Amino acid sequence: VRSFKCSGDILRKLVASCSRDLTQLQIIVVNQSSTFSPFTEILASICPNLEILVLSKRLSLPLDFLLPIAYTCRALTYLDLSSIYDSYNYGDLLLLAKNCPDLDTLFIAESTLLDDEFSTLVQNCPKLKILDISSSSISIDGLHHL
Repeated sequence: VRSFKCSGDILRKLVASCSRDLTQLQIIVVNQSSTFSPFTEILASICPNLEILVLSKRLSLPLDFLLPIAYTCRALTYLDLSSIYDSYNYGDLLLLAKNCPDLDTLFIAESTLLDDEFSTLVQNCPKLKILDISSSSISIDGLHHL
């Protein structure tokens, strides 16, 4: 499914029907009021083989939404959180990096992480090839330490 309009319930049912076969998911939400609080828990519980996850701007997610994904979706190789830079915390992102050893692409543009947090995050992604930290809070010195 490439483009369609649906509610959170329909999206949950769609993902559930794909379950273990689902390896890629891109959620783009145009409606600002879309709430997917329990969605990541459902996603993580039924999609352990998820390799690519792109979450778009305007998703209303709880601060700890990465935790179920970090504990279950260990096959992740590509993660794009650049449009939801204010919806995750460093600790959960670091846990995800540690639990997803094959993560090779990470988009966290506009992130407010500190220099040492960026450095530690990169150190915990041994296969990282692409890191997008454009428009983030990293300093020139922080870039030199990556």
